[in-house]
Amino acid sequence: MVEIDRRRLLKAASATGVAGLTGLAGCLGGGGGGADSLSIGVVTDTSGPYAHLGNSVIRGIKLGLAQSLDADTEGLADSNTVEGSGITVEILAEDSGLAADTGRQKARKLVQSDEVDILQGSVSSSVAAAVQDVATDASTPMFVDTAAATSLTGENCNKYTFRTSQTTYQDALAGGQYAAENLGSSFYFVGADYSWGHDSVAQWKSVIEENGGSAAGESFVSPGTSNYTPYLQNAEESGADSIVVALTGTDGIRFSRDLADFGTDFEVTATGVTTVPWMQQVGTAATGFSGIPKYFWPFPDNSTNDWIIEQYSSQWNAVPSIFTAGAHAAGYAIGQGMQSAGSNDADPLIEQWHGMTIEKTARGDGAYTIRECDHQAEFPMYLGHFEETSGGSMDVEPVLDDTFEAESSIRPCGETGCSGIEL
Repeated sequence: MVEIDRRRLLKAASATGVAGLTGLAGCLGGGGGGADSLSIGVVTDTSGPYAHLGNSVIRGIKLGLAQSLDADTEGLADSNTVEGSGITVEILAEDSGLAADTGRQKARKLVQSDEVDILQGSVSSSVAAAVQDVATDASTPMFVDTAAATSLTGENCNKYTFRTSQTTYQDALAGGQYAAENLGSSFYFVGADYSWGHDSVAQWKSVIEENGGSAAGESFVSPGTSNYTPYLQNAEESGADSIVVALTGTDGIRFSRDLADFGTDFEVTATGVTTVPWMQQVGTAATGFSGIPKYFWPFPDNSTNDWIIEQYSSQWNAVPSIFTAGAHAAGYAIGQGMQSAGSNDADPLIEQWHGMTIEKTARGDGAYTIRECDHQAEFPMYLGHFEETSGGSMDVEPVLDDTFEAESSIRPCGETGCSGIEL
């Protein structure tokens, strides 16, 4: 079993008994759709370099639903159904294979053949954009719980799209300022060659330059690349003293291993790279990464996060991933919204989510609010680094450096590119 700090686990165990009390508050009426059932179609990555991320997102959704509906979590790991408070939610997951066209096809199948009530996903921002097109055309609500490209709740915002994951700008605002002030003056950027990677590099570059740093160059790399040495050579030749990395999944692991073998002492910060499997695979090399703007399971100190840790550990023998917080928040919001709306019809649910404060989240009770202006959730952001540890299942542990308040961690409504949401 994955070892977790004993104090946190004891707190988590005590939190389990009160985890879903809010689920009893909903009084279901007779909406136009079924008031006692809901189906969610999840389009994500369950194979390939992002597989562990996609699987962790499905787990987070289950936990959020279970907590909001006060459901029995026994056997949750092996079930695609969550039942509680008189509501049954079915989760239908489809693998996008990290391909936008495949994601679009899978989303159409879920809407047209399976007739799901809600779409959810994806790890890849390119896939999420394709799923968003299907959801919008079908007037089907969609929750984005992982993808970070700003356009999803920026210029492509609409009444049907809601996001509980952080955007590339939220990452950059926290991490980029830290990098410019602490990691050097000249930066080389290495990003995944699709929308999230390009958007991340653009946002981080902008924030770093606004805070006095400069860009020495950039490289974009196809997912699944096996050798990152040429890109590290480009960084060295650029004269940069720091690298900003926007890779994830096994790509982040391979990059970090090549970086450790390369021999040059770059200062490094990253967005997306620092997953739990990455920590397990790269070991003490993780201590070279700092200024990481992500959720890690030890950072929030509250009963809901403790409950998530305990459930994740007991169900999947692992610790929550960097994307668990957003996925849990989405699942909880769906359950909370359905209980308040008393219906699974789109319009009553959308009215509930529009401006919703999510009652229980990993970052604290009421810590997530879905903004009315663009349906992007605002929430506190964290900044951390890694230190060596002993006696656990990993050689390093994440350490919290700073917390940023929700309103100061997000772009103002008038600057997002969203023209507004009309219900």
